Amino acid sequence: MVKDKKSISSEQKDILPDKEITESEKEKAPAESFELPTESKELDRDQDAHKKARAQIESIDLDDSLKAETQAQASSIQSLEPKEKIEKLLQAAKEKGVIFAVHMAKSMDDPYILDMLHDVLVKEGYYKEFLK
Repeated sequence: MVKDKKSISSEQKDILPDKEITESEKEKAPAESFELPTESKELDRDQDAHKKARAQIESIDLDDSLKAETQAQASSIQSLEPKEKIEKLLQAAKEKGVIFAVHMAKSMDDPYILDMLHDVLVKEGYYKEFLK
């Protein structure tokens, strides 16, 4: 219920209605509702699977020749714009595999690019393919 306007500060008076709202007016007002995402459990499961896949991919070590190749390719795209870097990393993922592309992104020492690559890999379904 609304307090008496005399006992309220001037700022609060500005936001209060000039008259009290009756019960019938309250019933006519649209009810506020809060909807829970219907797929929240499925989304949580997918996120957990993606986190596990990400951790597993990042923990896989490459042999020295592949490490050198990832670093060389990472250096060659270092001067590109972020979008172009992601495109090149996705191309590397298609040609040489997700692990290669992730290690390539890691060797760029750019957390933003690595995070964006992971996001795109999730969106494009590469993690689902890796988990199979």
